[in-house]
Amino acid sequence: MKNNVKQLLWLLLLWAGSAGAQDTLVLRNNTRVVCTVTKIYPERIEYLNFRDTTQKQFYSYRKSDVVMIRYAGGNTDTILKQAAVLMSDSTSAYAENQYEQGLDDGLDRYRPSEERRAGIAAGIGSFIFPASIAVPIVYSVSKVQPPKIQDAKFIVSKNESYRRGYVDGASKRRVRAVWSSYGITIGSSVAGVVAILYLAGF
Repeated sequence: MKNNVKQLLWLLLLWAGSAGAQDTLVLRNNTRVVCTVTKIYPERIEYLNFRDTTQKQFYSYRKSDVVMIRYAGGNTDTILKQAAVLMSDSTSAYAENQYEQGLDDGLDRYRPSEERRAGIAAGIGSFIFPASIAVPIVYSVSKVQPPKIQDAKFIVSKNESYRRGYVDGASKRRVRAVWSSYGITIGSSVAGVVAILYLAGF
């Protein structure tokens, strides 16, 4: 009788020890996989089948299929939420990078010839119609429309973040062009008038 009790206690101890050493994967379809998690990779979770102590046959699930890991000690790890956050961060970083690339290209590639002519015309017109200053102001508050971009076919092939960056870059280039042309025209005209008056002896 004592031997039976000892054997029973021994089996209970073994069972308690083994039960305490198990991990559980909770999958998206609500399946529970009792196992021993061996390693967590960026894209997958590697594990051993529970009670596999000899063959060491490793298996894995994609992280996107796992909602949570419940470890033997009682701690949990919410995998699906982490994967969503990482994906969101990665997507945001990619979009930001594409926007910056588009901004740089818009500043470099846009050719503001129309804006320069408008700035020159407004500068000359300011001596007769002071309201001509409205021309560079209008160019400053509006953005370049895609049909006016010389390489419109190029930006159409890009993603939305790149296109927004390109339009913003082109718009900045346009503002610089119209105001610099306007300022140079005003300055040159004033200098010319002063020179004429000086030569005329005034």
